[in-house]
Amino acid sequence: MTFPPGTRLPDAVPSLDPPGRPALTKTAPASTCRTDDPMNTKPGIILYAPAAIRHAPLPDTCTSVHVLPVPADGVHGGANAVIVPARLVRAAEHDPAGQPSLQPVFLLRPAARASWLPYTLMSYTGDDLLYIRLPGPPVHGTPGSADCRAQWAADLSARHRAHRGQLNNHSSWFRNLLPGLEAEYKFTLSPGTDIWDLATTTHQHVRAETIGGWICGHGNNGGFTQGDYTSHLFAITRPASERGYIAFMPAINGPGYVIRRKRYPRDQMLRREELTQDPRLTADPADLPQVIRDRYGLTPAWGATYRRVRYNVMLESLRTGHVFSIMYDRCTAEHAAVLAQAEVEYVRSRTLRTGSRRQILGQLSELRTWTRDLLASNGITHAEDQLSKLTWLRRQARPGG
Repeated sequence: MTFPPGTRLPDAVPSLDPPGRPALTKTAPASTCRTDDPMNTKPGIILYAPAAIRHAPLPDTCTSVHVLPVPADGVHGGANAVIVPARLVRAAEHDPAGQPSLQPVFLLRPAARASWLPYTLMSYTGDDLLYIRLPGPPVHGTPGSADCRAQWAADLSARHRAHRGQLNNHSSWFRNLLPGLEAEYKFTLSPGTDIWDLATTTHQHVRAETIGGWICGHGNNGGFTQGDYTSHLFAITRPASERGYIAFMPAINGPGYVIRRKRYPRDQMLRREELTQDPRLTADPADLPQVIRDRYGLTPAWGATYRRVRYNVMLESLRTGHVFSIMYDRCTAEHAAVLAQAEVEYVRSRTLRTGSRRQILGQLSELRTWTRDLLASNGITHAEDQLSKLTWLRRQARPGG
């Protein structure tokens, strides 16, 4: 597995087909995560206005409201976001005089007496609508007043336009609130674990709302994604400040590589991480050690190639907007024991509000506990050891190391 810089890497990697295993019992652990009022005791209202009001002021615009039913079956609400099934939303209203049609652009969630927490429409899948909390104070008044509705529309559209760069561009909906860092917990599983069954079981539990206050990542393939790729990993041991690894993953749908650089002194939950896409890098795998020397001024101590198959269940918090992944992967390398793992990782955030590292790590810990309980309740052998791919490969190269 080890090689001096310049040695050609193997082109083939072992098969990832696991041996047969019995299906999981699909037992759901009890949720300890915080939840929010699901809007099933007080009706929320949807404020209709022309969609163009989100892009520019529209004086003297028409408005209307639609009161959601109570209990609001299928409506999921949190401090950051509210999901409303499309079947509960009244169709757009068309003006016969040729005025812009009225669209369900804002949602008002009941708060204190005669006050409402404002949300704006961000995402629409065809099946449901996602509204995200607008910064600023609650609005006051009664929806039966046309003047009040007009004031609401003017106020909320101005708040929306203040964040139009993020709200009006789907590629900018998400932000990384831990830039340059990776935060994840790792569980090492028995090599024969059926990671597909485990991933789909996890996904089913999230869809069934067994984790209070969490939904599958909205609009992201139902919150289930997958990957299958090769990684050429090179260990960096000197200087100490650069200790970690640099890995090159050949691009799947074009030329070049995705370069993952991680720096950390030991296997741990928080690590420095950089991801770079370089479509112009066409080096043969055997020449990648020289690329590292030229680009980073570092000399890899050793390297290895492995293949990784992974299934990601994406979870989004309605309370904070933070998005996490519960991931199951299976890695193989020549002359190495199979590595199967579960990982719980912070990915990104969909929110207009500020978020703290403490808040993110707190929710990460909640999901780690839920995952630990899921593995235990389904009889999955596991060790909570933070084992990195680098350590796994190094132990194969240097038994006992």
